[in-house]
This record gives sequence, structure tokens and C-alpha cells, in this order.
Amino acid sequence: MSSPFKFAEFSVDPKLGRIAGPNDQVHLEPKIMDVLVTLYLAQGEVVSREAILQRVWPNQEVSDDVINNAISRIRKALAQVGESNRCVETVPRKGYRLVNLKPNIATLNIVTETADQLLDKAVNSHKQSAPGHSVNDTTANKQNSQTELGSSVPLTVTKVLGTDTANDSVANPVSRFASRGLVGFVLLCLIAAVLIPFLNAKWQHNNLVEQIQSLGELQKASYSSFVIQAKRRNELVKMIELRLSIDRTQQFEKFFSKYFEQMNSEERFVFDQIRGITEGALHSANKEMLQLVNDNPEIGRVFPLVEDLKRHLSFWLSKYDNVFMQREDMCLLYVGVEDEVPYPSDLDKQVTKWLESNASL
Repeated sequence: MSSPFKFAEFSVDPKLGRIAGPNDQVHLEPKIMDVLVTLYLAQGEVVSREAILQRVWPNQEVSDDVINNAISRIRKALAQVGESNRCVETVPRKGYRLVNLKPNIATLNIVTETADQLLDKAVNSHKQSAPGHSVNDTTANKQNSQTELGSSVPLTVTKVLGTDTANDSVANPVSRFASRGLVGFVLLCLIAAVLIPFLNAKWQHNNLVEQIQSLGELQKASYSSFVIQAKRRNELVKMIELRLSIDRTQQFEKFFSKYFEQMNSEERFVFDQIRGITEGALHSANKEMLQLVNDNPEIGRVFPLVEDLKRHLSFWLSKYDNVFMQREDMCLLYVGVEDEVPYPSDLDKQVTKWLESNASL
């Protein structure tokens, strides 16, 4: 799909890779835009991760963090250019779906219909109770109808609106329309007084759920990248030990740095793969995770361990900029107990448990 489309307050042009909103416009990479188009084509239905992979990355082997990163990039782009920061919804264990595709005018229709029904009911009730007249006689004779409305409707409207003065001009269609509008306005105010606090609390809860979902996705992306990197790390250690007839006794960072100059082409290839994971997926996930918890302090109020996470990520990113990127003999980067800023592993379990209890509320 390359044709432009709209949803919520956003205008999307897939061919140009552009999302425009009331605040700004932003460009997405082709694959990220393809994910957004896939969600839009489903028109609010849940799209599984497998379906996204088949459409956007067919016949390619990619890790789960590719989709996690794409969803995170889309949410960030929508929040940057518009006000609807909850358009991409995560459905636990099922996939993702696009919400707020169209403006909702149901409330306005309900108010208008209710106002008309109340006024008509009041008018008919009073007409039926008027002596010497029946509804059939009144509808059969236009002149009698106008006379009757002129004398009876004001009394009924007086009761409905709670006023002390009966205005016989209500028989005029323009005045009757204005009276209906007033009833509708009063009802709208009453509905708003009840709904606004509820909707505000619901919005705050949904926004918190979305932010914690993003945290959970970034945690999974970081852990998935770490697992892949650990396999390459162990492979490289074994290659060096076998070729040089040694046993690793040093920390991984020091071990690889020590034998960096002695690595052959095959070992250097694995070394570069490990370094690429550090520079790419791990750095991206850790940076986005720190920004997320800094920008949303309410997450910290739900999970006190977030303060430990901030210290860990800040130290990791500082070491990345000031040590890792300054040395070509480093392929991985560890920050843990020895630095007194370990990663709070229990936080992953707490986030998962909280989402299972609150995401569907």
C-alpha cells in the first residue's frame, strides 16, 4: 500500500515515509513504515508478530527485537507529531493493533436523540392530559394543533427546564428547535460532568499501561540481544583457547582485549559480530529505556526498582561513550556487581506481572 491515509489526527504518506500531525511531521524508515501500514490495513484487528514478519521481512531470519524496535519507533513518532499517544496497542501474547482509527461522535448523537425524545415525550404527555382534546384530533387539524401547542407546550417545557415563565413562542418551530438545543446542552453538561473525570482517569491508566508495555518490550529486546551476544562470546572464547592452547581466567572484556592483536581473520569476524550487537541493539535498547523512565516518573512510582535501573543504564551508557567507543579492542561491555550498579533483574518479573494484571482493565 503506497496511497496516503489518515487515522486519528495523523496523515500518513507511505511513499514519502512521512507522518504528519498537528504538532510536526516526521519520517520513518521504509521497513518501520511498512509495519505501520500493516497495522492500518488490519483496521483495528490484532496483527500477530508472525504476520508482521511475513509481510515486512518475508523469507528473512530476524530476531524479535526487530519488531519491538519498530513498534517503539512508531509510538515515538506519533507522540512527537500528535496528541494521540496511544494509537498502537499491545495485546499480550497475541500481537498489536491500531486504535483510534476514526473520531468518535457517538456521544453527540446520544445527547441529541435523548434531548428530542425527552421533549417529545413531555409535549405528548401534556397534550393527552389536556381536556377536550385528543392526540388524533390535534394531528388531524393543523390549526387546532398550533393552538394547542401554543397553550400547552410552554407548561410542559417549563417543567422540563425548571423555569417559572411559560413562553408561548415555543409553538414557533425556530423557538422549539432552540428549546431542544437547550435541553441537549443541559444534558451534554450533565454527561460531561460524569464522564470527564472517568475518562481522564481511564486515559491516565491507559497511558501508564502503554509506557510500562514499552519498558517491557525494551527489556525483552535488551535481553534477547544479550543472549545472542553471549553465544558469540562463548564461541570466540573457545576458538582462542583451542588455537592458543590456553584457558580463559580473566574477565571477558580483559580477555578479548589481551588477545585482540593475536586474533586470526575467523576470530576477528566473530569479534566484529559481538561488537556490532553492542553498538546496535544493546546501545539502542539501553538508551531508549533510560529516556523512557526519565520522561515518565510515574513508572518509578509503580516500580521502586526503576531507580536502580536508572543508575545501571546511566553507568552503562557513560562507559559506552567514554571507554568502549574509544577502544577498538573491546567488543562487549559489562556493568554489574563489580561496579556497584548491577541490573535489577527482579524488575523484569515485576513488569510482566503488573502488565498481566492491569493491561486488560
